Amino acid sequence: ELPAGALSVYIGGSYMEESLDSKVDEDSGEFVGWDPRDPSQELPQGATANYDKRKAYDSLNIIGGVSFEPVELPAGALSVYIGGSYMEESLDSKVDALAEAGLIVGGNGGSGGKGERDVSSAFFEVVLPVIEGLEINLAGRYDDYSDFGSTFNPQASISYRPIESLLLRASMGQGFRAPTLSNLYMGTSEGFLDTTNYVQCHELGEDIDSCERKENIAVRNGGNPTLGAEESESTSIGVVWNIIDNFDLTFDYWQLDTTNLIQQMDEDEILYIQAKLNEAGQGGSVSDIYPGASVSFLGNGRIDYVVAPTDNIGLTERKGIDVSFNAQFETKFGDFGASVNASKFLTYKDSYFDNGSIAISKNRLGDENYPDLRVNITLDWNIDDHSLTYFGSSISKQVTDAYTDDTKTDFYEIEAMLTHNISYSYSTPWSSNVSIGVNNFTNEEPKFDKYGGYNSSLYNPYGRTYYVTFSQSF
Repeated sequence: ELPAGALSVYIGGSYMEESLDSKVDEDSGEFVGWDPRDPSQELPQGATANYDKRKAYDSLNIIGGVSFEPVELPAGALSVYIGGSYMEESLDSKVDALAEAGLIVGGNGGSGGKGERDVSSAFFEVVLPVIEGLEINLAGRYDDYSDFGSTFNPQASISYRPIESLLLRASMGQGFRAPTLSNLYMGTSEGFLDTTNYVQCHELGEDIDSCERKENIAVRNGGNPTLGAEESESTSIGVVWNIIDNFDLTFDYWQLDTTNLIQQMDEDEILYIQAKLNEAGQGGSVSDIYPGASVSFLGNGRIDYVVAPTDNIGLTERKGIDVSFNAQFETKFGDFGASVNASKFLTYKDSYFDNGSIAISKNRLGDENYPDLRVNITLDWNIDDHSLTYFGSSISKQVTDAYTDDTKTDFYEIEAMLTHNISYSYSTPWSSNVSIGVNNFTNEEPKFDKYGGYNSSLYNPYGRTYYVTFSQSF
């Protein structure tokens, strides 16, 4: 629970407008006195406001189950596990009256919300030994949500060991992710984004598709109580091979398709569709295509604000292979270990808005923010109470694509990245452990895009970092 308090100072919308109206010379159009574009000037009295916020989340979760072997089969015992769970959760997010009324410019003004739900679940798993070395695993889970319905998700897998050192396996199943209470019930918040005023281009007789009328506008978004669950279907097939003692190889091919992804509507698409509807002359509204979406205009044709709701509108198609090597060696100089784990994407497609419908992208492998290869290497050495570990991680290069006459060219390259972590630990005779280490030993910076930014989900902004830890067991 976060206590109420003034988190920062924001500008009060209506007060700022009054301050501006009283300080603009109507003849010259120049600011007289306070100029909001000058950061060195103090804000006038009454144009600032404290933004107060309180957020509380409570949950109760009870889970239990029982396993048993009801019958003995020729190839082994039939194993069964059944269980159930019950969960209650509630969200109570409050903001002050000014923010709730939308009178605070920027920040999270108006983002209060309140909701609760309970979830009852039942699940099972059955392991069926068919013949010696062959097992079938069947599992399923049923969830009943008080706020958006119920769902059942099955999974089946099979494993076969033709010889002691070789395991073949495959699986397929369905999954889901329920919308969070924030997804469902969070109040409207407002931010400012750059967009294109396609509607004004149409009204002025300009071509919509080549419109260049840019504006920085207010975009409002928040929870959507009609959201459904994100759904997925997955398949995999693989092999685990113990080539020799203490050396094994794992190879898996997988495919994952997700639908109904919870995403915020795109403000550019909302304006583009509204302009196309106006061009068709049938008087349609963008809300007919995207429920909850809307656009409000000022008297001069400029945009007042856009409401861009959250909805189940996205999907992805992903395929890839995972490969790992693991080895352990015992010598008189200590025990040595090594492992290499590589993940290679073969396909990565997602959805985007295209003239009022959802379109599937090209294969994004190797594009900016979509590296097609990740490799991790671990080397360790242990002798008596001492251990030394090296961990290396690499991310492949990416490029920003450009197209000329439908021909793809590499527009800008984001370099590949390799980082190194090293650590040493000592286990003392008095049941304690001391560790020292350094992360990002070569002090690598994030790999920046053309505009000087970087993807924080791929790259860590911290440079070389040292640490010391101590733990004591009793």
